[in-house]
Amino acid sequence: MSQQENLRELFALIEANPNLPIIPLVDSEIVADCNLQRWCGSWGSASVKEFLPGSERIFFRDDEDWDEIEAAINDVGPKATVDFPWDDELLAAYQALPWRKAIVVNVNLPEL
Repeated sequence: MSQQENLRELFALIEANPNLPIIPLVDSEIVADCNLQRWCGSWGSASVKEFLPGSERIFFRDDEDWDEIEAAINDVGPKATVDFPWDDELLAAYQALPWRKAIVVNVNLPEL
């Protein structure tokens, strides 16, 4: 998709979901040094996703990624869930976490 198409998609999501926060996800290749500067990027795809702030990162809901499920449960969920088997009980605990919705926008390497 072109940057203009990505922006149209983003604006449509904002119009359809005016009360949702917007979370930009910046590609790690954009920030190549640790100087106090601004970095150039381009607008990528956007979608509505569920997220959950953790103690050191933000989790984005993915009911099929067992590593992410375990990480979110161990960070945000009830601490007793460490011994859950990899089954419906763990998935139910993951789904019951206090997920919130946001418009997530990818910020990619610039298309100059």
